[in-house]
Parts: sequence; C-alpha cells; structure tokens
Amino acid sequence: KIVTGDFFDRKPGDLKSISTGFSSLTAYEENIGEGTYVFAGVYENVSAFSVFKFPQPSRDISDSLESATVKFDVSETWKNGSAEFGLFETVSDWSDSVRLDKDVFLSDLGSPSGSLVSVFSDTSSSLGSLDFKLSPDAIDYIRSWDGPGSFLVKNTDEGESIVGISSVYSNYKPSIEYVVRKAAGTVDTTTTNCILTNYYFETGFDPDNYSSEMIGLVSDADQRGFVLKVAMPDSLPPTAAINKCIIKMNILDVLAPSFDAFYVGFYQLTDSLTALSDAQYESINVTELAVSDDMSSLEIDITTHIHSWHKNKAINYGILVKPLQNNSSPNQVVLAPDDSLTIIYTSMPEVE
Repeated sequence: KIVTGDFFDRKPGDLKSISTGFSSLTAYEENIGEGTYVFAGVYENVSAFSVFKFPQPSRDISDSLESATVKFDVSETWKNGSAEFGLFETVSDWSDSVRLDKDVFLSDLGSPSGSLVSVFSDTSSSLGSLDFKLSPDAIDYIRSWDGPGSFLVKNTDEGESIVGISSVYSNYKPSIEYVVRKAAGTVDTTTTNCILTNYYFETGFDPDNYSSEMIGLVSDADQRGFVLKVAMPDSLPPTAAINKCIIKMNILDVLAPSFDAFYVGFYQLTDSLTALSDAQYESINVTELAVSDDMSSLEIDITTHIHSWHKNKAINYGILVKPLQNNSSPNQVVLAPDDSLTIIYTSMPEVE
C-alpha cells in the first residue's frame, strides 16, 4: 500500500477559481537629464522645453564678437502642424542630476521667464537641425555671462510639433558658432560646445480626469512607470496548483506619434524598487507588448507570478510596468487594471 499510494488520495480535484484584486498602484519616475536626447515643443496635450548650458566665452571672443549662431542637431521630428521654436535667455542654476522645476523657468502663463532672442521655423516634414541666429541684444546677453550661461528652447505660440535634440551625451553636441572680427580686419569663426543639457516634459496626465481608482502613466520621454501589486487571497488553498491568471489592463489614453512601435514591459520584481533604472526582476517572467492608438486593452499572463508568490513563497514586490525604451520619443499610455482578476487553480488534497 505504501507503493500503490492507497494510504492517501493524491488525485487532483476539479478546476476552481477565486477572485482577487490589487492592493496598490505606485507611480515611479526616473531622473531624465543624462539622456541622449532632450525634447522641445508641443504635440496634442504634451509639451516640453530644453535647457542648454555653455561655457563663458573668452575676453578676446566677447570683445570682438560680430555675430553668433546657436546650433542644435535634431534627431527626430513629431509634427502635428507648424514647426516653430524660440530660443530664450534663461537661468543657469540647474543641473542634469535632478528633474527640472518648471516654475524656475516658466511664468504662470507658461512663457519662459527670459527674453526671446531668436525664432526658427521650417515647413519640412522632418527637421535636421535648429539654427538660431542671434540678434545684437542676444550677443549682449552672452557678453553679460559671469561664468557659464544658458539658453532655453521651446515652441512658440505658433508651434505644434516636438523635436528630439541631441544632448551633450550624444555624438552631436549643441554648439555656439562665434564670428569674431580680428584686429587686422579678418574674420575668424570659433565653435564652442555645450557643457550641460536637461529638459522638462509635461505629460498632460491628470488622474482626476479618469473614473478608475487605479491609474498609471507609462511615458517614454518623461521616463515614468508604476508598480502594480496583486492582493494574494488568504483563502487560496496552500496546495493549490495555479493554472491561469491574466490581468486585463485597460488603455484609457495613448499618444504614440512615433513611426516605431511603442512597447510597454511588465516585470515581476524581486526586490523593492528605488529607481526604474535599478529595478531587479525575474528575467523569465517578462511580458513585452506593443501599444497603438487603436487598441482598447492589453492582457498580461501572470500565472507564473502567482505560482511564485503562492507555492514558492517568493516575496510579492509587485509587477513593474515601464516603457521598454527611455528618452527616445514622446510616446505614452495611460493604463488601468480591471477592478478584479481571477485565479484559476486545481485543488490538490493535502497529505496528512
């Protein structure tokens, strides 16, 4: 009987199900200064401005400066109408290691606190560069720098497009081209590269605009994501074999003007999350799904997650939801899980 197993019945029972929900949805964001690109402009309900810090020119350049052009390489353009951008004077008390405080740079009306010094517009479908020729007043602004000085780039009131501008962490650094008149009457051109870049991205996301209680934003340019925590039911039998569990994630809003697909990743965390870039997760429990503006929902199979938390007694740190790429486009999506999810399991008799 020991061999045949007649001492106990280990036949699996019927399929059963149990409903549960989510205990929390926690938003996370990454510092965004050290990306390859910075963003400027407006597209539908999102907007952005970039700031650029340049070294103070030498006394020889400043005294003999005849003209100057601030040049930016554009990596990609997302047009929703006209492409017109302004170059503004701005403060230099900022860094690339923290998120920018927009109130430091913009007034209550959303206009830069510094003077507009140059405008660039282009009717091309895709821009290759932004070249701002400086006025005499702007040249005087450069002469006034007592140390590094800064410029801000954003759309004008006529602009309806966003551009990705190469940052100091790219191979095409922003620069100022100085034209200097020498004593002998000759003209010399000197180029100075930018030393620091950062940007502010306004997602336009307001959770009060949605009826769902649990809402999360996933944003590429703003480098935002969230952690969704499943409430494991106490009534789930300890010997239950998990068969299936799927989260339905409703798409409430999506902005995906890029030609490339916008992918969102779902990851089973194996430790507490302090920053998106330092997330630790199970490499086998990863789901990566494409999002487009004609979709209404996503389905994520978390059967192995439930098994891990239930049978293997792994700590439930939650499911990280984040963009696969950061700092590459204005793509973003607003997601909300269904209020409940169903765990389907097989009842297994306990051994006594």
